[in-house]
Amino acid sequence: MGNVFREAAAMRSMDLSDDAGLLAAAKYALAHDDDPAHAFQVCRLAVRLFEQTTAAHGLSSHDKRILAAAALLHDLGWTTRPEAHQKGSRDIILQATLPGFDEETIKMIASVARYHGKTYPANTHKIYRDLSETAQAEVKKLAAILRIADGLDRTHAGTVKSLEARLKADVLTIAVRQEPRSAIDIMGANRKKGLFEDLFKVKVVIQD
Repeated sequence: MGNVFREAAAMRSMDLSDDAGLLAAAKYALAHDDDPAHAFQVCRLAVRLFEQTTAAHGLSSHDKRILAAAALLHDLGWTTRPEAHQKGSRDIILQATLPGFDEETIKMIASVARYHGKTYPANTHKIYRDLSETAQAEVKKLAAILRIADGLDRTHAGTVKSLEARLKADVLTIAVRQEPRSAIDIMGANRKKGLFEDLFKVKVVIQD
């Protein structure tokens, strides 16, 4: 139970602790993810990046909830489908009990988590193809953010302590503070920034 309370405190630091859905997602991650510390790190980074790039994505607070939940649950599939863990995560989320989220929102959370890896969303993909055009567009944007956040913790070592994002013209600069410095985590983010660049027509520069 100590882990639950510690991570609940981390959620409070992001002003999300009063959200029943996100607390359910946090507890689910603690119970079922082999490395929940990575999930919480990615969640913190994804929420921070979301908040600092609103001028680019124009998404709502409801979308931020979806992103945070997807980040917390994005790696669940490693326990059941290591050869295709992104799909595994999607399927586990669809079956999970997450009070505070309606069925449509859970489908969006599952889809965002499904696209945190190499694969881009496509209209032929299970679950994603059944979403409305508006929901599909939101999933793409959220997945673009999640991919960068996940890349910034490629080592699962929590090296990124803070990030500041600034959009100027067609360049988004993401300045990160690491302790200790990790070239692997910077490389991870650079390898996963393509969807963000494609969607928002900007160049992403990651500085450490």
